[in-house]
Amino acid sequence: MADLAKRIELANQLSHCGMGAQNKALTALRVSCASRRDIEGVYDLQLDATTPESFPIWGKGSKRLYCGAGQLWIFGDEDDVIAQRGRVRSEERGRAFPTDCLNWQQADGHGGWEPMPDRITVQLAHNIDVNIQPREMTCSTCNEKLCLYDKDLDTLVCHVCALSGRSVGHAVISIDEYMHTTTARVREVRQITQSSKDDVTKCMTFFQQLQSQSYEYDKMKDQVRGAIEAAIGYLKQEEAKELSRIDEMRLRNEKVITDKLTEAEIAVQELNHRLDLADSTLDENHPPAFAHKSKEYFDKSREPIPIPSIESASYQNYTPQIHTLPLHRAVPPVGTTVRIPQSTLLLTEGQTDVGNICFMGLFFELHLKHSPTHMGVFLHCPICDPVYVTMEWALDIMDINREPLITTKVADGKFPKDSAIGWQNAISLDTLRKHPAVEMSIDLRSIAYDLVPPPGGR
Repeated sequence: MADLAKRIELANQLSHCGMGAQNKALTALRVSCASRRDIEGVYDLQLDATTPESFPIWGKGSKRLYCGAGQLWIFGDEDDVIAQRGRVRSEERGRAFPTDCLNWQQADGHGGWEPMPDRITVQLAHNIDVNIQPREMTCSTCNEKLCLYDKDLDTLVCHVCALSGRSVGHAVISIDEYMHTTTARVREVRQITQSSKDDVTKCMTFFQQLQSQSYEYDKMKDQVRGAIEAAIGYLKQEEAKELSRIDEMRLRNEKVITDKLTEAEIAVQELNHRLDLADSTLDENHPPAFAHKSKEYFDKSREPIPIPSIESASYQNYTPQIHTLPLHRAVPPVGTTVRIPQSTLLLTEGQTDVGNICFMGLFFELHLKHSPTHMGVFLHCPICDPVYVTMEWALDIMDINREPLITTKVADGKFPKDSAIGWQNAISLDTLRKHPAVEMSIDLRSIAYDLVPPPGGR
């Protein structure tokens, strides 16, 4: 086992410089055996003792693991080493180290030996990969090969510096272990950076979709024009005010979206820079350069990059007052109230697309679903993915004198999991037949955006 030989060589070097006790972990052995608990445990290399044949000795308290006569590895007490005796020994002879032995025997109590009833496992107790072979890594000051990392000083050192310089007495690990652990840490932080970028990308996708709804503002203006033309008198006076409010809403909402896209683009640029730095660090094989780049990357990663909030108090919602004049056809909603004539209410099949509502920069479509006995009312959100929208809204249906025809209904749901949120049987046709028209009032009570699926799945 060449690795164990290297560990013993390095442990002896450290021992000669007064650091032996600190580096026993380099060559500690773990012994496991279900039927012989008396020999189980972690045995440390005895740096100040060897067998007459110069084989290493491991110990745990008064117990010893040594190479005895006939080149057999033996478990015994401290006094057994000189007497060349013990209670458990290897079956194979001539193995360089006990970790190479697969089969073991135990004393049978009659002066002989018998096979072990359970397997004995002897292996390195600590996963420390110590590479003391020459490599193309040298210290810039003393031109010695770099083979250690000083954890206390957070710096790379050569074994000479560790043994005789300022690293004496410090916790040191091999270059390979340092590269392995630090690479894992870089990967972990990179994964967090990538996750942040994914969230920002989701935000950008959502903002871009909001930005693509520009035609919806024109559609809403057409709906308002239709409502005003149907009412003529009073609604004609309201037309300029309503159109102005929509234009103002568009300007404000589009500015909010543009500002948020700018924030997201800046965040993505910085995250891409950090990802490039992480990749450059992972590609670096020269430890000093790797150490410098990894420190630079960790310093950068400590500076948080805010993910722009999807929600904003700056959005302007469309909630003007609605007309009160009788109408003779379905009128698209003005704000959050719509008046529907009986000719539409009494349909017994199909769907009527009434219009849309703008809230928090997002448009919702209002649909009526007709059946032989009832009329259903639903809101649909055509654009939300990859952002998840959770909402709660209330519906009131009144006659033209504002007298309620139903108890206020409240519905909640999640887009895009739910294709629409509302009620299949919002009001019966028997009730609708008694009125020439009804008014529906829509109250969006709560709405929340999220980048991860809400409880219950997508």
